[in-house]
Amino acid sequence: RRVKSALGVNRLAGITMVEAPNEDGVVEQRTDPDGIVQGCMWENKRRFRQTEHTPFMTEPLRTQVGYLGIGRGAQEILNGTFTCQPGVTPQAARLIQGLQRIDGTIESPIHTGMPTSEYQQGWKRAREKTSAGPSTLTFGHCKAGALDPRIIEFEAAMASIPMRSGYAYKRWRKGTDVELLKKANSFHVSKLRTIVLFEADFNFTNKAVGRKVGIRAEAHHGMAKEQGGSRKNHRAVELGLNKCLTMDQLRLLKWPGALCSNDMKSCYDRIVHAVASLCLQRQGISESEVVCMFSTLQNLEHTIRTAYGDSEETYGGDLWVIPMQGVYQGNGAGPLIWAVVSSPLLDIMREEGFGTFFKTSISSQAIRFVGYAFVDDTDLVQTGKDGSETGLEILEQMQVGVNMWEGIIDATGGALSVEKSRWWLIDFLWDDNGEYTYAKIADMPGELTVKDFDGIIKPIQRMEPDEAFETLGLWIAADGNLDRQFEMLLDKVEKWSDKIRTSFLRKHDAAYALKVTVLKKIEYCLPALNLSKSQCDELMRPILKAALPKAGYNRNFPKEVIHGPTSLLGADIHHPYTTQLISHLDILLRHGGQDTITGQLLTGNLETTKLELGLPGPLFGQDFGIFGQLATKTWVKGVWEEIDSFGTDIRLDEHTVTLTLQRQGDRFLIEAFA
Repeated sequence: RRVKSALGVNRLAGITMVEAPNEDGVVEQRTDPDGIVQGCMWENKRRFRQTEHTPFMTEPLRTQVGYLGIGRGAQEILNGTFTCQPGVTPQAARLIQGLQRIDGTIESPIHTGMPTSEYQQGWKRAREKTSAGPSTLTFGHCKAGALDPRIIEFEAAMASIPMRSGYAYKRWRKGTDVELLKKANSFHVSKLRTIVLFEADFNFTNKAVGRKVGIRAEAHHGMAKEQGGSRKNHRAVELGLNKCLTMDQLRLLKWPGALCSNDMKSCYDRIVHAVASLCLQRQGISESEVVCMFSTLQNLEHTIRTAYGDSEETYGGDLWVIPMQGVYQGNGAGPLIWAVVSSPLLDIMREEGFGTFFKTSISSQAIRFVGYAFVDDTDLVQTGKDGSETGLEILEQMQVGVNMWEGIIDATGGALSVEKSRWWLIDFLWDDNGEYTYAKIADMPGELTVKDFDGIIKPIQRMEPDEAFETLGLWIAADGNLDRQFEMLLDKVEKWSDKIRTSFLRKHDAAYALKVTVLKKIEYCLPALNLSKSQCDELMRPILKAALPKAGYNRNFPKEVIHGPTSLLGADIHHPYTTQLISHLDILLRHGGQDTITGQLLTGNLETTKLELGLPGPLFGQDFGIFGQLATKTWVKGVWEEIDSFGTDIRLDEHTVTLTLQRQGDRFLIEAFA
């Protein structure tokens, strides 16, 4: 708490003011409890009813599939025998084709209900301080009950009854909407984040459903390889690395390409229950479990929680003719539901011929993917088949792909936000000396448009190749420059240093703040970056200048002592350059030779770099001082330089094919000239 106070990180608290439209549509500030509640209720009703115009919420699919995604029509979709009637959009029809059951789900169905042992272990792992719904049942009660064999057996049975029958307890049909600020001083009701607190035992069953579908999807290849969110052994920063490696591969091959970073509007709040139900059932989840979950959500009676407490007035319940949709933020199954909903969308894009068409330069292995997704942040990538296409031809393909993507997103109830989306068109120009430059917007004009969440087709903002845009906490530019990223890191470092310098932290608090706050912010980005030693030193300079005296160290201590381990009486303050190399080696060890997007791109980058240099054997075993200047700037080249700069004998199995001589007496020219 002391560290958070010093850094100005406030604990989440209820709102005391909102900005909401009045009856005339004029936005006004409301500070009284009733006004805040009315404004939030108006917004939440609108937010959870945004899907009413989408394909599965309108005829004819509304009647054929229903609001819960069960019945004859739903089974026909799962079996692949459904016939679309006139009025169904082509994109919705294509989505329906992609919702067939995954092989093996009928032969080995997922168990329904909750075994006592699983229920007990789950509650033992739960955090007691987690908030729950409006009843008096808390996480603490459930954790205490997990310690008694008779209580836990009874509770497991009571939780299994709804999961096996589809019935939902009346107590479960009440929830509390907690309104939080997304950004400081942004009080408009449309800018607030709504977290729904469910009853503790209901949300526990949701988590169980999410856990079961996640395990099954991974085991039966039911998750698209492009989706990195809500999955074990997947990190957001690695999707940023994939973006860098893709740009590097285009630069190495001098291929034209396009990349569109798009963001979805109210992702969890716009998932149509019928589509989510079908996506869960195709993975093997029973019909009764999806009915239990979604019938509860559709009949949920909401109260609003503010700084003044919970409102007496409610909205929702079972009175709506058209039930509200969305899985709600706060739903324990929400992340996995989106993962299984987005996976068929990504599979469809790949099957329709969109995405990359790289081949590794020596082994000729195909590298096919449509992009990279982490929850609602998705990057779509488009290349040609062999690099002979022009940039404008790639743009035409990307426009068709973006239209398809928007259409199938709309079929799930979602929509794209043009305001938060960006795109790059990548191509190369050559001068008389054989040197290349990136084609700028003026050299290759073009526009990419998409239907916004308001139904109007709008142009997406285009970025120059040297302009960076933030996705998943990383500022990445198409030409590989890290200028913007370094500026942002340096700005964070300087602000942190100023706060620490003027704080009244104790010595051990200052050391703690250094290691778990600012250094962690830097370390998150490092796997995808190639910061130089001088840049890392520049980042550490203000940090050490402010933090060392506060932590009781002389600011002029030798760097060997500052960065040395505690076992050798050092301060154990990790230098970013060392951490960066370790994170890069970790990436190479975990993904090298693996059939992941990262692994495939690493293989492609390594082979293309070796072919560009004309060198046999492992790339990282070559002398960077002799050959490094001949290689194109890439992430792989940066790692090679780091290994060489440390002067240590680091050997890696690169899992790539090497160049070989074709005849006796042949020599590699690059080695001969060196």
